[in-house]
Amino acid sequence: MKISLLACLFAALIFPATCNNNDPADDGTFHYQGFDSTGALLIEGTLWLDFQETNNPDQPTEISGTWDLSLKKEADKVGPQVGEGDLEGSIDADGNLLIQLNPGWADNNVGLGGTFTRDRFGDFAGRWDYTSFIGPTNGGTFKAERK
Repeated sequence: MKISLLACLFAALIFPATCNNNDPADDGTFHYQGFDSTGALLIEGTLWLDFQETNNPDQPTEISGTWDLSLKKEADKVGPQVGEGDLEGSIDADGNLLIQLNPGWADNNVGLGGTFTRDRFGDFAGRWDYTSFIGPTNGGTFKAERK
């Protein structure tokens, strides 16, 4: 009897934690699509995001992860968002995301700026921008859907 009671308690403690798809501790795999200024699909692939929340609401949630993206349409000046790499970013208190696909690069970088379209740590969408040495060079919209 004690064994089955302990097993039930253990299952009750573990099961709810595994049912929450949007727990920031979970791996976040997202299907990413980037569109050009006309709305045509330009880039597609996967983002793997790790959300590191803090206990302080004044501190942003940090984002780290990797990306693997492919060009789906010939285009000029899409920047370094084809292939794979590391990413970094943050989420502010209002839920705005900023992600750099090439962290540490002052120029020749692609940034994603957006908001959650579902719940926190769920799907998000916004704008991608390629910034080169001369400044803003190209951009469009994107959406990222949690797998």
